Amino acid sequence: MPLEAHFNEYVMKSCPIDNSIKILGRKLTLHILRNMMLLKQKRFSEFIDSIERIGTKTLSIQLNEMEEAVSKVQVMWEEEEEVARE
Repeated sequence: MPLEAHFNEYVMKSCPIDNSIKILGRKLTLHILRNMMLLKQKRFSEFIDSIERIGTKTLSIQLNEMEEAVSKVQVMWEEEEEVARE
C-alpha cells in the first residue's frame, strides 16, 4: 500500500509531526521560541527589540498562531487523558 493511501485510510490529517512542522516551520517561530527559552523573554517589546527585521504586525500574527497551536495541543492531550481513564 502506498504511503499516501495509508495516510488517507487511517486519517492522518491531524498527525502531531505534521502539525509541529507546520508550526515550527514558520520563519520566526524558532526565533521566538529560542528567545522565550534562552533569554526568558515574555513581553512583546522584548521580542521586537531582539529579533531582527520583525514588524509589530508580523510578531502579533506569529504569537497568535503559536497560542492557537498550544491550545489545540492542550485539547488533544485532555481528550487522550479522558480516553485513557475509560
